[in-house]
Amino acid sequence: MPVLEDGYSGVMSGIENFADSQLHLSDQGTATRSEALAIALKAHLMPEARSDLPTSR
Repeated sequence: MPVLEDGYSGVMSGIENFADSQLHLSDQGTATRSEALAIALKAHLMPEARSDLPTSR
C-alpha cells in the first residue's frame, strides 16, 4: 500500500481548530484537514497536479 507524502498538514496549533481536546477537531479544523487530505490525494493520483500541493499554512 503506498504511503501519502504528508509534508503539509503536520501540527495544527490554532486553538480555533479544536473542539474540546487536541484529538477532537472543530468544524474549521476538520475542513482544514480534509482540504489537506484532498490535495495530497490529488497529488498522489494525479502527479501532474503536484504544483497545487502547499508546503505550509
